[in-house]
Amino acid sequence: NITKGQWDFWEWWAGSGNMTKAARIDCRMICGPPITRETGWELSLPHHQMALLHLIDCHKPKILFAGPTCAPWSQANTTMEPELKAIIRQLEEAVFSFFASVCSKQVKEGRDYAYEQPRNSALLHTDTAVALEEETGSVDGYLCMCMHDLKSPFSGRPHMKPSVLRGTVKFTGRTLRWCDRTHKHEPLNGRAPSGGLKTSYAQLYTM
Repeated sequence: NITKGQWDFWEWWAGSGNMTKAARIDCRMICGPPITRETGWELSLPHHQMALLHLIDCHKPKILFAGPTCAPWSQANTTMEPELKAIIRQLEEAVFSFFASVCSKQVKEGRDYAYEQPRNSALLHTDTAVALEEETGSVDGYLCMCMHDLKSPFSGRPHMKPSVLRGTVKFTGRTLRWCDRTHKHEPLNGRAPSGGLKTSYAQLYTM
C-alpha cells in the first residue's frame, strides 16, 4: 500500500528495506515504498523511471535516500573480471545518472537527498557524482558500518565497511560513528561460502 500525502523518507536501492523499517518504526516517519528488485522495481527500466518521477511529484519526499549498488565500484571486489566490471559499471552509472537528476530536482524544490557508498567507491568520483556534488553543495559524512551492527551472515563477525554518506542531509554523531576498535573485523574482499560476493551481503544495514 502507498501512503497518501507527503512522505518524510523514501528509499531507493533499498535491498531488504531495513532503512525504511527503521525510519517508520524508530523515527515514526511517513515512508514511501522501498524501491528494490525484491519489491518488483527495476531502476534501469524507462517506464519504471517514469513511475518513480510521478511518485516524486505526487508525494514530494522530504528525504530521498539511496544505496546504489556498490559491488562493481568497490576496491574490495577483487574477483570480478575487469571487462565484466567495466560493462556493469557503465550500466550502473546510467541508472545513477537518473537518480542524480532526481536528486537535483529534490534540491531545486527545497527538499533533501543522501546516498551511501563505501569510502573507496569509484562511483563517488564519476563525472555524474562530482557534477551532482558541485550543483547541490552536498557534503560527505564518514562512518563505519560495524558501528551499526553490520555483520557477516556466515561468521557473525562485524564488517568494518568504512562508508560515505553524501548529500544535503545533515547527519549527526549518532549516525556518523567511526570504528572504536573494540572488535575484530571480517574482511570484505572475495566470496562468501555461498559463492556470492561478500560486498553484496554487506549492502544490508541500518543506521
